[in-house]
Amino acid sequence: MVEKEPSIQVNGTEFKPLEPPNPGILAPCFRKKYSLQRRKIKGCPYLPLSSFYLVIKKALVNINSKEVSMTMKKKLSLLFLITVLILTVSQAAERQEFIAPVDKDGVQRVEIVGGSYFFRPNYIILKVNVPVELKLSKESGMTPHNIILNAPQAGMDIKVDLSTEPQILKFTPTKTGKFPIYCDKKLLFFESHREKGMEGTVEVRE
Repeated sequence: MVEKEPSIQVNGTEFKPLEPPNPGILAPCFRKKYSLQRRKIKGCPYLPLSSFYLVIKKALVNINSKEVSMTMKKKLSLLFLITVLILTVSQAAERQEFIAPVDKDGVQRVEIVGGSYFFRPNYIILKVNVPVELKLSKESGMTPHNIILNAPQAGMDIKVDLSTEPQILKFTPTKTGKFPIYCDKKLLFFESHREKGMEGTVEVRE
């Protein structure tokens, strides 16, 4: 069951959390980060910053029609700016983009490293119908990881266990679009590595 997010009181007026207008915006919680999609499934025990951002924004609009002290207005404005900054930094930190260059031999080369519930980079941009060499490895450690890219309709069908020794895979993307990559390893009844954040995207462009 998804927990309801708490409302907050601003100068005696209750404001309920709102969903951000862009589902692509990440919503880090104060205790643990979840994407909006994951938060809808599992719930988030604290007010997400993206919802908090809209609550403060609504409060700033509403106080213009109320008799509110200048000090309160300044505090809300400062809190609004801080929230925007945190959201911007968080989103940038989550997405590590890499645009694959086409080398002189006509091959796009990409290196992906897996670790404790991450891929680096986690957003790879490729050109369609151009051969790709994908170098895969993982950081040292006991935790097993793999990488899955299940898009045979686009010429990409990968499921490989990662090791500290690099592996080279070759393929050619044949269709444009965005395709998820993820690790499906898990221990017993615990969350899968994908649920812990070990996922990313391959975007194929013209």
